[in-house]
Order: sequence, then structure tokens, then C-alpha cells
Amino acid sequence: MSTKGSLKRKLFWAGIFIVGLMLISVLIGSLYFFKYMIRQSDELLGSSNDREYDAYYVLITNDDETDFWKSILQGAKERALKDNIYLQIQQEELSERLTKQEQMEMAIHSGVDGILLDGDESSSLLTLVDQATAAGIPVVTIYHDCSPSSRISFVSISGTNMGRDYGEQICSLIEDRQDEPEEKVNVMVLLDASDSTGAQTTLITGIREEMEEHGMVDKAEIDTALIPSDSMFSAQEEIRKLFSERKPSDIFVCLDELSTVCVSQLVVDYNLVGTTQILGFYNSEAINSALEKQIISATVTADTYQMGSDAVEALTEYRQTGYASDYYPADISVVTSR
Repeated sequence: MSTKGSLKRKLFWAGIFIVGLMLISVLIGSLYFFKYMIRQSDELLGSSNDREYDAYYVLITNDDETDFWKSILQGAKERALKDNIYLQIQQEELSERLTKQEQMEMAIHSGVDGILLDGDESSSLLTLVDQATAAGIPVVTIYHDCSPSSRISFVSISGTNMGRDYGEQICSLIEDRQDEPEEKVNVMVLLDASDSTGAQTTLITGIREEMEEHGMVDKAEIDTALIPSDSMFSAQEEIRKLFSERKPSDIFVCLDELSTVCVSQLVVDYNLVGTTQILGFYNSEAINSALEKQIISATVTADTYQMGSDAVEALTEYRQTGYASDYYPADISVVTSR
């Protein structure tokens, strides 16, 4: 019996030893990968040293492939070049797809001079913004905020103004339906499921306020649906359910480029052009084409190029003076199919 007990103990400790080795291997591998990524970032900066720059900024977002963000990036790049600043679009330069949190950790460890960040209100990202500030690295948030945190400025679109623009267009579409039976017009607003900043609530308030001023509140019923923005497939599936599992809404209000394109395609697929109206967001090539074909009634767009430029300006102003405006509102406009 004692021999069996001794064998069991040996097997137990051997198992513990193996598990320990595995954990250590994973930890070493993770640290090696992280250091490799930081070194890769540093080498990219070094490759720019044929020109001497005054500062090194990084821009962090996981939406760098959309036309909306490409315009922001272009505005930031050109303003940085004008100010003799080396601006690295973090995700563009990496061989691996990293989260915003991992990109933030890299930027902090690399000791950059400033960070431009597509924020959110996750506790992990808020903590990293505060860590950057503690390390003497100012952070400016773009489009999505990190509030509350120690970021110095926020560059974005006014939710209230955007909501009022959508509200005005909704009122116009309701007026166009005056010859139809006296039924409430169903308005479906597609919200970003990942946006917990409260900006979308402000936008809905702006819509309602504009409709109240036009006396249209009693003529419409406003519904909302949460649409995932982490993948195109997930967004498409969720929006498709709104068409297949119930009668499609009379008016769809799309608050991002992806949902605008998805709804436009489904309206065509379900032969609802002219019956279901779409109020979109942004003015990409695909959206402009849908406007011309009157698949989309109108789209709200922002000066995204200026947003990128303003974000770089805010960082530089803060580094030079210790002060910067807390909020930079983007100019917005409405493009209609009429």
C-alpha cells in the first residue's frame, strides 16, 4: 500500500511539474511575442530616421479598413506631416491583428509622445489611458470616448446635432407619406451594440426633440435594435433578421457605414426600394451609388478628414502649452437623393 501511495505522490508531483512547465512556456512565449511587437514598432520608427521629427504619435483603432476611418487617418497623417510629427497607424504596421488594449500597451512601453485613440468605456482601456497619462503620454480620443478617464481631448460628432439632422429627415419622409392610411410610421434606429458611451442615447433625444418641434412625434413610433459592429457577418445576420422575422420598418436610421450598406442591399433583395426609406451615415462610394439610385433617401456625413487633423492639433497644442480644448466637434452635413 505504501508503494502505491508513493507512486501516486510521484505521479501527482510529476503532473504539477508538467503543468508548471506549460504555464511558464506560455508566459515566456507571450512575453517574447509582446517584446517582438514592441521591437517591431521601434524599428518602424527607426526606419523614418532619414528625416528628423519633432515627435512620435501613434493612432489606435480596429476599424482602419472602413472608408470612414480611412478619411480620419488621412487627415491625421497630413496634419502630422505638416507639423513635422511622425505618425504611425499602429494596426497598419503590425503583422498580427491586436486588440486596442494590446496596441495601447505597446505604445506605452515604447514611450511614444502622444496617442490618438478610438476609445470605448471598457475598464481595461480606461485603465490604460490613465497609465499612459501617468507615464507622461497625453491621449486624445477620436469618435468614441473613454470617459471618465484622464484623456486630454475628445474629437467627435455632436450626438444632439446629428440626432436633429436625422429627425428633420424623418419628418420630411413622414410628410411624403401623408396620402397613405392614418397609421403610425415605424422608424427603426440601428444602434451600435458595442457603444456604451451614452452618445447614442443623446442622438435619440435629438431625433425626438426635432420631431416634437415639427409636431411629428404622434405620427411615428421609434424602435431601436442593437447591431454588433465587431464583424461584418454578425452585423449582416442581425440586420437580416429585422427583414425576415417581422414586417420591415418604414424608415431605417443607420448610424454607421456598415449598417447603411447592409440595409441598402437588403432593401434591394426584398424588392422594397421606394417602400422602405433609408437614412444612412457617411458618404462612401457604395453609399453615394445608393443615393443616386434613390435606394437611400439621405445620409448624414461628417468632416472626417478634419477630425483626424483636429486630433493631431489637440495633442501638439497640449504638448506645447499644457492645455487643449476638451472637445472638438466635427462639422456635419446631410446629402439627399433629391
